[in-house]
Amino acid sequence: KGCYLKEHTAWFIKNHFRKWRSPAITHGALHGLAYLHSHALIHRDIKAGNILLTEPGQVKLADFGSASMASPANSFVGTPYWMAPEVILAMDEGQYDGKVGIWSLGITCIELAERKPPLFNMNAMSALYHIVQNDSPTLQSNEWTDSFRRFVDYCLQKIPQERPTSAELLRHDFVRRDRPIRVLI
Repeated sequence: KGCYLKEHTAWFIKNHFRKWRSPAITHGALHGLAYLHSHALIHRDIKAGNILLTEPGQVKLADFGSASMASPANSFVGTPYWMAPEVILAMDEGQYDGKVGIWSLGITCIELAERKPPLFNMNAMSALYHIVQNDSPTLQSNEWTDSFRRFVDYCLQKIPQERPTSAELLRHDFVRRDRPIRVLI
């Protein structure tokens, strides 16, 4: 009860997902990432299945089995479809920081909106190659707001130094907009 993943499909999508829930989910996840980053921690496995909802409607990050106790990190850890390019390249090119969670959050936004993460139709090894070699994924449907599209594009900057921090994203108009008080429950 309260998990965003149910039977391998994002729970809110199966239960009449509404566009105004996505900013609330994202806002809560960003607060969790900001907390981790302020303590030099890296989650390394942000995806819908690791974002939980409590009974009162509070968003929580879960599954810290892949988390790193130090930033920067340099190991190949996470779930392939949500991995940032620099994690995939870490063994060859060096270290990465908490911005890998921002990339994964962008992929999670696509997952929540479109029911599956990008490249999910590929095997994991092909997806990893594609993430590194090709342009960042984008929302496929035209039904999403410009604000949501800009937010996702901002999260999915290929160059980590151009990717925003969790604190910067908390100021983005997509997560700051007005919504019903009890939007998630």
